[in-house]
Amino acid sequence: MSFDEATLENKPIESVQLDSLALLKVIKHCREGYQSFGYLVGVDVCGELQVSFGFPMIHDQDEDMSQEQYKELMLKQLDEFNYDTKIVGWYQSTYLSSWWNQQLIEQQYKIQKENPLAVVLLLDPLKTSNKPLDLTCMRLTQNFMDLYQKETFKMASIVQIDQLFESVPLKIRNPHLLGALTKHINFVNLSKSFEFDSAMWIEKHLEVMADTLDDHGQEQWKWQQWQRNLQREQVRNVQNKERMKQENVQAAEQGKDQVWQEYQMQEDLPSLIKAIGEEPSRFESLLLGKQLETFATKLQQFSGN
Repeated sequence: MSFDEATLENKPIESVQLDSLALLKVIKHCREGYQSFGYLVGVDVCGELQVSFGFPMIHDQDEDMSQEQYKELMLKQLDEFNYDTKIVGWYQSTYLSSWWNQQLIEQQYKIQKENPLAVVLLLDPLKTSNKPLDLTCMRLTQNFMDLYQKETFKMASIVQIDQLFESVPLKIRNPHLLGALTKHINFVNLSKSFEFDSAMWIEKHLEVMADTLDDHGQEQWKWQQWQRNLQREQVRNVQNKERMKQENVQAAEQGKDQVWQEYQMQEDLPSLIKAIGEEPSRFESLLLGKQLETFATKLQQFSGN
């Protein structure tokens, strides 16, 4: 039996194919609570990530075994039943698209570092319960992966990052038997039976948006405080060097040796060096800014509908 070498070749992921039964498991679990999460297993074939199954994860404080032990046990059981056992990503429920946080990025970075093709699925159960499926498939950009590895989130490096995540096209696959069944069923349009309370949805969205805006303001205040302190130290540093020059000039006029050597005049004050090293991380501010952008986009899309 021969294999097509193109099939076995590793290619960048261009799309994700999610099995409908795996999707149902994800939806069921995400409806159980906020920030429910689990793993996705499958294979990558010719640039397409095929997700065939998903299983929820436990919380360490609720069970006798750790999350890692539980994951290994689940993968072992899946292998016994001839399921795919390669972890190709994970999923998590979100509340009103509030997924811009360090925990999610840390988890995605960890999984994507082990498997560069891994993705994360984000499902909003609140919106999905009344509207079409609100499901997002993403992965971290390579530029941000490199920056996160260095753990350098100063202003000079942050401004070079246009995107933290990149969206991956997602399509749902129905098994052949299910597809054949749906062709023989007369579906009733149930959309009218669900009345989506748009006012409540917008109100909750604006409440969360206001809280995020307050947090963003706090981060900006920390940054401005550091900038003011840095400017004071820079002024002190310039004044100190000017004083050294004046003392050398006075010594030369009196026929004395220089008070300060050239290398001493080039050195910065220890307080300035300390202030530069205390530059606050811009990572949280970046996440909050992206979260506000997501809120604004969702509200614009809703009003456009």
